Amino acid sequence: MLTNDYFAWLPILVTALLLTIAAYIVLIIYDKYWLRETIQIILNIIGVVVVVNLLRIFPFNFSVIPNNTAASVVPIVVTIVLILIAVGLGVAALVHFIKLMVNLSRQS
Repeated sequence: MLTNDYFAWLPILVTALLLTIAAYIVLIIYDKYWLRETIQIILNIIGVVVVVNLLRIFPFNFSVIPNNTAASVVPIVVTIVLILIAVGLGVAALVHFIKLMVNLSRQS
């Protein structure tokens, strides 16, 4: 199911996971609202980048699925799901940004 392009995408995923772990370690040590929202915005944007890069190397090889109908439907479903994930992460980043701006404007 995996193509050679998958292995080119894997370092992007690993980097995103390491950045996520580091960000949450920072939040464990220093948990302030503005920092938490900023980190959530950054992590959501990184998530969008990871998913979009995965979409860029798509499609995977689904020929191993024995049912021909399923093998032809799965790429469409996976593409739609990946697009929905990217859109959801983008919306989440926008929501966190708006929450941060509203909170900062109330403090002023």
